[in-house]
Amino acid sequence: MPEADDEVEDIFSAEEGEDNPPNAGLARTLSKALNYTFFRAIADLIDNSIAADANNIWLHIEPKDGESDSSRPFVAVVDDGHGMSLERLKEAMVYGAPTSDSPNNLGNFGLGMKTASTSQSFILAVSTRENEDQEYSRRAWDIPWMETNGWQLRVPNAEIFPENIMSNIEDTSGTAVLLYDLSRMKSNINELIPQNQVQSLQPKITECGEYIGMVFHRFISGNTLSKEYAGRQINIFMNGQRISPWDPFMSDHENHVEFEIEDTAARRLVHCHPNTGRGSVEEPIKLILHGNEMNIRLHLLPKLSPGTNSDMPPLDPLHAQGAGRMGRGWNGGQGVYVYRIDRMIEFGGWFRLLKNEPHYSLARISIDFGRDWDDSLELTATKDRIIIPDTPPTFRNDFKAIFGKLRGASNSRVRGPWPNWPPEDAEGEDDDSGEDDDSGEDEDTPAPPSTPAPTPNPPPRPRRRLDNNTLERLLEACQTEEERNMIGLIWMRATRQG
Repeated sequence: MPEADDEVEDIFSAEEGEDNPPNAGLARTLSKALNYTFFRAIADLIDNSIAADANNIWLHIEPKDGESDSSRPFVAVVDDGHGMSLERLKEAMVYGAPTSDSPNNLGNFGLGMKTASTSQSFILAVSTRENEDQEYSRRAWDIPWMETNGWQLRVPNAEIFPENIMSNIEDTSGTAVLLYDLSRMKSNINELIPQNQVQSLQPKITECGEYIGMVFHRFISGNTLSKEYAGRQINIFMNGQRISPWDPFMSDHENHVEFEIEDTAARRLVHCHPNTGRGSVEEPIKLILHGNEMNIRLHLLPKLSPGTNSDMPPLDPLHAQGAGRMGRGWNGGQGVYVYRIDRMIEFGGWFRLLKNEPHYSLARISIDFGRDWDDSLELTATKDRIIIPDTPPTFRNDFKAIFGKLRGASNSRVRGPWPNWPPEDAEGEDDDSGEDDDSGEDEDTPAPPSTPAPTPNPPPRPRRRLDNNTLERLLEACQTEEERNMIGLIWMRATRQG
């Protein structure tokens, strides 16, 4: 800590200060002020489990008398990580506790476990041990109680932790975080019958599973890219079912493209690293600010089929995987996906620098950085977004330049022909439409008798096939999806008549 200069010290009458702890009501205020959603609160708790080197994480969201036979609804996050000693547990329960200097620490403010938990529950209880031979250490924050008794930790009874959730770590080290009183989440949930509790909890279970599968998809699939977590693969279970990962880039799809910008465009980036790549997975674009480096990878998603008309190919079922999560759809899913040490922070959109447009729906970017960027990018406490600094302005301009290149490629792909369409066997089919060909002449009709005999008809013009180049130009000229669908129908008819 820098020393205070003499001029500042002179304004105080004594070198020593007085203890003046905050009111215990601050805990309730923080639990409200940070605006945690349920799924973001749970993700914050999972962050701690990953940082504790867990191989397995179990999430329980249960009503009264559910699988755990609990007397009240609860949420628990259990992991088989390295656990904590009693002293370390007490330190971790301090609001604003100094965060670990470890580069793989997914936290930042020393608030996550406390504020995330109490945003949903008035009681946060933790049970932990460093190895299987130890007894568990337990401590809890009870917000209504501490508002009367001050900032004092309580010691919860072992019985409040359901046996079946603790059985996950009966032979290992680990930690169980229990949200015991969900009336912070829903005021009357303890009074509801179990069936109504299930109805209240089920939407949160569904949304939470979708969010966790997205935010931690690299950890779940084992496709981590950071040096801190290289090669890590973690199982995350929700109520006994393993959560599946969701890759926003559809990297395994045969029509996924790793897009690269030109060398000249890369060299024009003001903050470009001298050894930068062009945007592929193996050779990302590298931007530098204040000595810190981030990696940018560019992706083009497979193109959607042109429609669901019976004459057109069916929608590729894999494209359902490409729609943006959390209700955003294809258009809302375009843009930037930000990863801080392999943990997704922001998903979709263009950093509020550019607007979403349908023709850019195939453009997606992954941006990776470590903890060294936290101050520069202003990571929020709930880890839901970052803020790109506007000083120097050239940093934002570099992003706009990269975005523009990828958006242009997406526009070309959206307007271009759909891969593998029309079907290869469409050409050469019998023409049973009964329609005339495109010559505009009826070759078998005799000339009217009142006119002179016509000169011999010239040989019929050969039928011309609609080639791919012509089709591409027609599709590029279309301005709406309806127009593109019409071109598709014309193509099918032309190939049948060919």
